[in-house]
Amino acid sequence: MNKLQRTAALSMLSLALVVPGVAAAEDMKGMKMQVDYSKVDVMMKNGMELVPLRTIAESLGYTVMWNGDERSISLMYAVMKDDKMMDDKMMDDKMMDNKDYTVKFSVNSDKFMAGMMEKMFSYKPVVMNGTTYVTKDFVEMYLASPAMMK
Repeated sequence: MNKLQRTAALSMLSLALVVPGVAAAEDMKGMKMQVDYSKVDVMMKNGMELVPLRTIAESLGYTVMWNGDERSISLMYAVMKDDKMMDDKMMDDKMMDNKDYTVKFSVNSDKFMAGMMEKMFSYKPVVMNGTTYVTKDFVEMYLASPAMMK
């Protein structure tokens, strides 16, 4: 095999390895849920953009539960086996499968659970006038991200 043929073969092999990865990454971009911040009051505090958690989470299809005794919030996103979101009538334990995703935290803590993993807030949630605010970054990373669905 001469040098030109070897170079051409290596180039083709490289493309064959790189192109599918680029295509898969491009497909993942489309899987991210779109967050509409236009319908909520975005608040600035210490240079961070904060949004009302319940409004944003419910707009993304999450069920939001407040536990007053623990001062904790649970966000649950339930997915049916055919990957369509469940409505309230279908939120029966028998219908759930392992694709459910939950985020839970106490408003007094700097840690939270995202799925089965413990994480640290980069900026703790803020409660003002009975409303919990979180950063846009938190929403984008843990509520709208396609990675959270796995």
